[in-house]
Amino acid sequence: MCEINSLCSSTLLVLMLVIFGAVIGSFLNTVIYRLPLMTGIEKKTLPFKKFNLLVPRSHCRKCHSFIPLYHNIPIISFCLLRGKCLSCEKKINFQYPFIEILSSLLCVWLFVIMGNFSLFVFFYFFSCCLLVLAFIDIKYQTLPNEITYPLIGLGLAMNLWTEFIPILDSIYGCLCGYLFILAIEKLYFFIRKKHGIGRGDAKLLAGIGSWLGWHPLAFILLLSCLLSLCGYLVLQVVAKKGFEDFFNQAVPFGPFLACSSIFFIIYFQ
Repeated sequence: MCEINSLCSSTLLVLMLVIFGAVIGSFLNTVIYRLPLMTGIEKKTLPFKKFNLLVPRSHCRKCHSFIPLYHNIPIISFCLLRGKCLSCEKKINFQYPFIEILSSLLCVWLFVIMGNFSLFVFFYFFSCCLLVLAFIDIKYQTLPNEITYPLIGLGLAMNLWTEFIPILDSIYGCLCGYLFILAIEKLYFFIRKKHGIGRGDAKLLAGIGSWLGWHPLAFILLLSCLLSLCGYLVLQVVAKKGFEDFFNQAVPFGPFLACSSIFFIIYFQ
């Protein structure tokens, strides 16, 4: 009986974490869509008087019709509607259920591995910020200061409060993260006479360093470079580009920094 009760409790807990993660993932989709419009990264006229992360309520990006609550259930609604808007029947971007599923998986996995509720909350928040930055960078090739700057400050504050790592390691991580990317940027400009990496990536790695410290930065940077190279080669094959275009395509680096950081958190913490 005790084993059955324990199994039921564990199953219920996992289910609650999945639901919570999916709801948070739905909000992350809202941030990814609305923040670029709010900050002017994307220039687009919308038929709404007020537009922020909370107002107006969820609507179709194509026809701007409002979505009823019963059609706004994370993951499930996408399946029931067969990936189409009920009003205009235009396809809903698969990004929406993908991020909701990814957020749920991260929520469950981080809860299991952290072993401390405070650290779980902090690092789930950190991972969510990385997801938002990654998808904004993929679409717009920019990393908004509205997220990167607070990420740096929150990383320092988190380590000061929880002592996850010594605060000096957090400060060194922040400085080293920024200087690593700055050095790469200067070296690339010296060799190629053009900018190949943005300061947004420097701020992102500074934020990562403020959370994780300076020790894992070399690993994260190396893994990011390898992933970006693999990603670029895949894009070249898919797009059937010629070899002469190899160094002329802009590939955002932020998503690879984000993926490498989440990988490090999951497998090495």
